[in-house]
Amino acid sequence: MPTGPTNVAPGLDLVDGFAGHTPGLQAARLESNGRKAYYIGDALHQTIQFGHPEWSPIFDWDGVQGGASRRKLLDRVAEEEALLLSPHLPFPGVGRVLRQGAAFEFSAVDLEAKGEAAGRL
Repeated sequence: MPTGPTNVAPGLDLVDGFAGHTPGLQAARLESNGRKAYYIGDALHQTIQFGHPEWSPIFDWDGVQGGASRRKLLDRVAEEEALLLSPHLPFPGVGRVLRQGAAFEFSAVDLEAKGEAAGRL
């Protein structure tokens, strides 16, 4: 398992350090034209975990580590103002992570946005 970011292709890195759900869980970080996105796979399963990243489903390999990893990942995505992509979130599974004190909030993107709003995706 690689440690640290691993460049797969221009604009695509695998980022480790998010274990907990499974050992060695990674996120894919995409970047193009100054815009960033993270595909987080199984790092998060329910929208309620934005408000409580420490809450872990029973099937997490290590719930304590999973909670710490989720907090670290959400903090990073919010700090970079990146899009978050997840197959476990309600359609479209794409949005922004906003800080709310010690917690976070998910703001889904509007895929039907037109004009300037669409350009901010």
